[in-house]
Amino acid sequence: MMLAAGLLAAAAVFLTARRWEIRGCPERFVALVVVFLLAECLLYPAQAQAPTGPFRIPLLGGSVRTQDALVAIGVFARLTSRPLPPRVSGTGVLWFAAFVWLLTATARGVLAGHPTNLVLFSAMSLAGLFGGRLLVAGCDPYRLATMLQGWWLLPLSVILLVLFPLTASDGDNPGYLGTDLGTIHVDTASVFVALGTCVLLVKWSGRQGPNWLAWAPLALLITPFAIEQRATLVHLGATVLVIGWAMTRPQWRSNIRLPRAHLLWASLVVVAALMVLVIVQLSQPKGTMPFSDYYQDTFFSTGQQLSAAARTEAYDFALDEWARAPVYGHGLGHSYEIIPPGEFEVRTLGTFDNVPLDLLVRSGAVGLVLFGLAYVSTIRNGFAVWRGDRRRTIAALALAAAATLVGLAAKSMFESILEKGKLALLIGLCAGVVAATRSSEVRPGKQPEFAPPDDARQSVWT
Repeated sequence: MMLAAGLLAAAAVFLTARRWEIRGCPERFVALVVVFLLAECLLYPAQAQAPTGPFRIPLLGGSVRTQDALVAIGVFARLTSRPLPPRVSGTGVLWFAAFVWLLTATARGVLAGHPTNLVLFSAMSLAGLFGGRLLVAGCDPYRLATMLQGWWLLPLSVILLVLFPLTASDGDNPGYLGTDLGTIHVDTASVFVALGTCVLLVKWSGRQGPNWLAWAPLALLITPFAIEQRATLVHLGATVLVIGWAMTRPQWRSNIRLPRAHLLWASLVVVAALMVLVIVQLSQPKGTMPFSDYYQDTFFSTGQQLSAAARTEAYDFALDEWARAPVYGHGLGHSYEIIPPGEFEVRTLGTFDNVPLDLLVRSGAVGLVLFGLAYVSTIRNGFAVWRGDRRRTIAALALAAAATLVGLAAKSMFESILEKGKLALLIGLCAGVVAATRSSEVRPGKQPEFAPPDDARQSVWT
């Protein structure tokens, strides 16, 4: 009975996605995927706590995230409703080559006898990444920018402003209903930072919209400060550095239109956030310097030191594992046994808290090179659109996506973000945004292929 209901629901979603594709509005399905992503971030911040239900679909003894299933359905609807693109960019070829190689790594993992649930888990995360890129690449970037300026951002910002002090007041807040509900998680903070970056830069490009859009995204950008986790701060710091670099380029003056009123609103939000932090810190026992506990717990606590020691030991072990299969890797689902520092029991782990090492061990040097080239080429394309496109909104959107990818790349040095479905899907969505802006790019001296924004109604994809 449940299987029949699931198949009927999948068929209905497929027909809806196909109808939107035929009508030329695929961004609606992307919006549906993003809605599920944000809903899961708020209701089930921790990835392992989402039960079988609206956000988890049982499959082959395990479960599949609803967002990943939606992405797969959307890609299938795209392929069955539109002809294949007349040309494929070099970056597209690299992404396809990386996808095929990691697909063979999935087969090698199954043949090697790795646990089926681990293989399926890794494969679905990667499918969400590659599928998300393909799904967004076929959208009109102007419509994507319009979606970022919607009314939905105001309630989301208010919710995060409420969750911020609840999370910052106690790093061990157990949440509600036996989950992390009511808190900001390390993974969800990265999602919010990426979304806030895109909304903020698109608004600053001079796109029309309510004035509160100039300050509401700051509620998303401050979420990493509510948690004691260095990797998320690295993500935010790298993103800010990229935007700071862009401010020094001549394109900033031509592409960014930032009224003084927007700066005033932004300053007020920053001041309000700092006041909340100060109030939380003043509630600490007397004699404690403000923010000293946060700084100590984030960078120098015993847990952080043990975590750093565990990573160093895992890195050495990863290189030994890679040396046993340097070209092809061991396949997806590969795990290893280790005794973490500070513990006395053997633990079986499936990641090395480092994406390059994970790719080396699972897909070999070939997989790492292909994925790395596709990733770097995507970032380069984003910067190329920022420098060369004459349309301010498109240039700002490309810069935001490229800055987010740089931030996630920095975070991947300390976390296995490809094993986290939310972050893997986020990488795919950002890569798709860059592809969408690149495919519609208008360079100086070149006639636009379609007039923005009102007549830009024809979706293109590469």
